[in-house]
Order: sequence, then C-alpha cells, then structure tokens
Amino acid sequence: PLHFSPSTSLLSAPPPLLPLSDSLHFSPSPLPLTIMTSHDWANGFCSCFSTKGCGCMPGCIPNCICCMPCMWASATSQIKGKEDWGSYWKCCLLVQFCPCCVFCATYSELTEHYGIEDKYWCLKASTFPLLSYYQLFGTILEREKLSMVNFKVVPDQEMQ
Repeated sequence: PLHFSPSTSLLSAPPPLLPLSDSLHFSPSPLPLTIMTSHDWANGFCSCFSTKGCGCMPGCIPNCICCMPCMWASATSQIKGKEDWGSYWKCCLLVQFCPCCVFCATYSELTEHYGIEDKYWCLKASTFPLLSYYQLFGTILEREKLSMVNFKVVPDQEMQ
C-alpha cells in the first residue's frame, strides 16, 4: 500500500499494476499496447487502423474500400452461433442498401452474443456508419479468429 505524506507528490507514486487473468488479452495491433477485457470491442470506435490485418495488401485498402459488402458478408457469415442470422447474400445486399440499419442490427446482435457492454451502439451506428463498420468488422475478425485475404475473410488456420 502507498502512504502519502504532505511532502509526497501523486506524480511520484508508481502506477498500479493490472492483474492478468484469463479474461484479459492484449490487442495484436502494432500501435501502443492496450488491454481489453472480454466485454470490450476488439478495437476502439475511432481506431480504424488497429483493425486486424490493416495494411495495403490484402488488408483494408483494397478490401474494405473496394469490396466492403463482400468483406462484411464474409465476416458476418462466419460468426459461430449466428450462421442463420448472418447469411452471406443477405448481409452483402442489405449493407449496400441501408448500412446504418445493418450496423445498428449488428451492434444489437453482437453486444448480446459477445457479452459486450456498450450503451451507445445505436447512436454510433446511426451517426458514424464507417467507424461502426470498422469496430464491428474488427471485433468479428478477433472473436471468430478470422483474417483478411483478397475479397473475403478466412479462418486463421488457413493463413498458416
């Protein structure tokens, strides 16, 4: 325990250590190390560049800009336990017609499915659909152990 006297500054106290347990894991991003619990999204809301596989090839630039509906459908169709909900063709078509509605429905499904606590999911989906896409997409990649290849996502085992 730390004891403070009038001559001790709060700045001189060492930061508390975080306990490591099975419910904590580290993000694979090359950006500063972050700790997230199993109740968090895989990347922050404004952290597009920390999405798993972000980069030039075969990452975000060609896949998520040119082929976003295909990437979205490929990822959502591979959510374990949600195979009927996230069928490839349904997701591919709907995200093109009304992305805000699709992301709102996906936030609703995934907060429950993954046990994520986020009280602003509806606001995020309706006002910032592109940021919502990257947050949802990154979380699906992390939680379902998927990786980006050209025009689709595949299980991480196929990448080895």
